[in-house]
Amino acid sequence: MAFDRATPYNVYGGLQDNGAWRGPSSSPGGITNSDWENLTYGDGFNLIPDPYNPEIVYSQYQGGNLMRFHNNSGEVKDIMPYSPVVNVKYRFNWNTPIYLSPSQKDVLYAGSQFLLKSTDHGDSWVKISPDLTTNDPQKQRQEESGGITIDNSTAENHCTIFTISESPKNKNIIWAGTDDGNLQVTSNGGKEWLNTVTNIQGLPKNTWCYHVEASRYDEKTAYAVFDGHWSGDLNPYIFKTTDLGKSWTKISSETIESFCFVLREDIVNKNLLFVGTDRGLYLSLDGGINWVKPSDIPEVSIRDMAIQPDESDLILATHGRGVVIIDDISTLRSLTPGVLQNEVTFLPAKPAFIKASGYRVKETGDQAFYAPNESESAVIAYYLKSKHIFGDMFIEVFNNRNEKIADLNAGKSKGLNKVLWPVRRKVPNVPANPGLIGKVAAGPFYPPGTYTVKLTKKDTVFTTQIVIKDDPKSMHSPAERKLQIETVETAIFIT
Repeated sequence: MAFDRATPYNVYGGLQDNGAWRGPSSSPGGITNSDWENLTYGDGFNLIPDPYNPEIVYSQYQGGNLMRFHNNSGEVKDIMPYSPVVNVKYRFNWNTPIYLSPSQKDVLYAGSQFLLKSTDHGDSWVKISPDLTTNDPQKQRQEESGGITIDNSTAENHCTIFTISESPKNKNIIWAGTDDGNLQVTSNGGKEWLNTVTNIQGLPKNTWCYHVEASRYDEKTAYAVFDGHWSGDLNPYIFKTTDLGKSWTKISSETIESFCFVLREDIVNKNLLFVGTDRGLYLSLDGGINWVKPSDIPEVSIRDMAIQPDESDLILATHGRGVVIIDDISTLRSLTPGVLQNEVTFLPAKPAFIKASGYRVKETGDQAFYAPNESESAVIAYYLKSKHIFGDMFIEVFNNRNEKIADLNAGKSKGLNKVLWPVRRKVPNVPANPGLIGKVAAGPFYPPGTYTVKLTKKDTVFTTQIVIKDDPKSMHSPAERKLQIETVETAIFIT
């Protein structure tokens, strides 16, 4: 799962048997299947846009078939690595890892039994490691079947690198996990490697290393996720090191009810962790000491995750429910230990933007799919230490003249509550007129500015502010938008 920095940003991912795709995070009228664009073919796996060159997207289908897609021309170039040694064949996993360096322009990694590195967009590759797997010959007999024709689609390949991560703090620290249970690290750019899996206590031997995540906050810190369901072991295995793998601490617990696939460290709050499992999403607010399962996320297998920095969105790649986007996780970042001790705490949220209604005719065929855009409503987020049971609890919104303009029902649940305030006035009363059909389906937006929110809980009032802003992408000038607001105000007064 990947994203770009366009506005709106695009989501990139693969589909089993159906290639690799790109689709927008929002679209006029909502996101439909016609908004999605097929980029490359085969079984869809990793798809990574180049952050330094918007022209390039890297893609991969089964068995190490790496490709470079060019957005402008639509050209696709095969950049699969091949061994320069005649009697040494690269051994790729069905789901071959490709990885872009977080700090080095044009540096791309790929994994076979060796870690491979390119500095020219995949046009050439160099081997920067020995065989990092167990290289067990008993697990490499995939070409001994099929009779006259070898029955090997590469799905049978084993003893391969499956996950790669370079430290954002130190380009010379690179981690590589294998499908046969090794977890290797180098601190000098590949000159020397250390297999750290022997330092992990409580992990069954040869358990698949499904994901490794180098911390963005400390170069010696990393997280590793192991998956044993291939051998019938359904336990969660998540470990953390703070000393480059010399020692590991298990941070998964019985709270996590399934085997795990991926861990993502938040890009703002180092204690906020997200884990994708075979039965949904889990998160930790304290660096993995405690875990909680959000109740409003589908209980579905989550194979990958990404955090889009411009919108603070958490993107989930699921096996069975498509792509799920959790809008604006900045509220979760604010749930610090201090906040959790307060009876009530308002949490920061993004401004609400006045966006023009969009419309586009889309050809969806007979299998139409539709997903709504992010709500245009303002989000009022707050934390309750305990569930509110007795007494009144309600929310009021006031403008800059201290006039009450909205009454809202308050969320009363223990924990995080989010209440949506539609930042539009009520639909005006107008005479019946065929010429007005559709033109007054929604009320006008409240003008840009700062609004006061008051939460009354029994006899105590808690206050925060919400900001409404003009859409920075609007084609209209500030003067034009101001004139529109004044005209609407006059029209409403007349009606």
